[in-house]
Amino acid sequence: MWKVFSSRVHGDPVTPVWKAYPGDRVIFRTMMPADKPRNVSLAIHGHLWREQPKDAFSREMCFKEVYQV
Repeated sequence: MWKVFSSRVHGDPVTPVWKAYPGDRVIFRTMMPADKPRNVSLAIHGHLWREQPKDAFSREMCFKEVYQV
């Protein structure tokens, strides 16, 4: 059974990795087309976000929460 999840047997999963650079406009739109609620999460690492996006002097913060979709 453990071989079902083995990268040595099946290779690495085809997980999309998006790249963004400073100054790039980035929008993540998430949706979940399913008949039942499922526990799916989205986590974004390595970027700082402004607390108030339209305020150039707003403090920058890292992504601290994980939102369940």
